[in-house]
Amino acid sequence: MLGRILVALFFLVDGSYKTSEQAWPGYRDFVYEKFNLLGLQHDKIGFGGLGDVCAGTMVVMELLGAVLLLLGLRSYGAGVLIAYLIPMSLISHTFVVERGIDMTQFLPFLQGLALVGSLVVMGSYSEEEDDRPVSIENSRDGQREANLMDFRENELPPSSDRTGLYRRK
Repeated sequence: MLGRILVALFFLVDGSYKTSEQAWPGYRDFVYEKFNLLGLQHDKIGFGGLGDVCAGTMVVMELLGAVLLLLGLRSYGAGVLIAYLIPMSLISHTFVVERGIDMTQFLPFLQGLALVGSLVVMGSYSEEEDDRPVSIENSRDGQREANLMDFRENELPPSSDRTGLYRRK
């Protein structure tokens, strides 16, 4: 539960900061420029058309995923945050350059992938599994309870046809 709260806190603070007056114009321009570089922004749409919509959608996804994690809906929250992180990591960190790989961009990209991995693990457990105790079944205890064979511990069962590997004493 602590891990879920810490991951949700990270996305909640980051998403809330992006909605502030100080950060929103820069974030919107950043998304707009990245879409221009990818060729996804059209000149006829105007300056902030697609950039505003995509930036707003990304912030909503980040905040929604964090709130779902805080509410305990791990699989839904993790799914929303994974759907946010993968495209944002690919768009934000251009690490392949002419001279090879730019490590100042590659390492933050790997951090995004590490967050995706933690969210996959977190979201793979259902919410109902939290309250159930984990029991490990001992096979010898199961044999004793079922009375399938009557033999002492550490003794092999007798052979039924007396021609096998086991001989009765």
